[in-house]
Amino acid sequence: MNKYSVQNCLRNVEIKVPKSIMLSNQDYGEAIEKCGLPLYVKSQKQADTIIYTSTEEGFDRTVLELPIKNFYFEEGVDLNEFHLEKIYYVDEYIESSKLDFVITDDLKSILKNISQALNLEIYSGDIFFSNTDDDYRCIDINPAPGLFHSTKARVNFAKYVLHRLKKN
Repeated sequence: MNKYSVQNCLRNVEIKVPKSIMLSNQDYGEAIEKCGLPLYVKSQKQADTIIYTSTEEGFDRTVLELPIKNFYFEEGVDLNEFHLEKIYYVDEYIESSKLDFVITDDLKSILKNISQALNLEIYSGDIFFSNTDDDYRCIDINPAPGLFHSTKARVNFAKYVLHRLKKN
């Protein structure tokens, strides 16, 4: 699945994701109409181009150079109201890139729903969490995470693989 399809799949199971659109033609105004400004212009590929733009002039300069079929547009998240967390999910084991991040039962349920909706037992996610309440926006799910920033997640991945090998 490409990144836009993943976002739509999550939206369909009521995981909160930003508004997004993929254009089939060069009608860029439709992207601003649906997503508003600021917005992100995001590549369909993992670990590839992400461009943030907050003005129509910046948007015009950005999109005119892009092969439109490789990108989609996503509503910007207010960085004064939300903070970004990198989450690692390994067969229901959950780890955050920040040591002081609290993993609540609600978050466990959301992450399990993501796992089930995408049929992924292992993934990483970039999720914006509200600074004031329980609100969130899932902006990216990586189905092939390197788990580079979490020793505990890598250890749990190794345990997962060993368990799967023993079952076979």
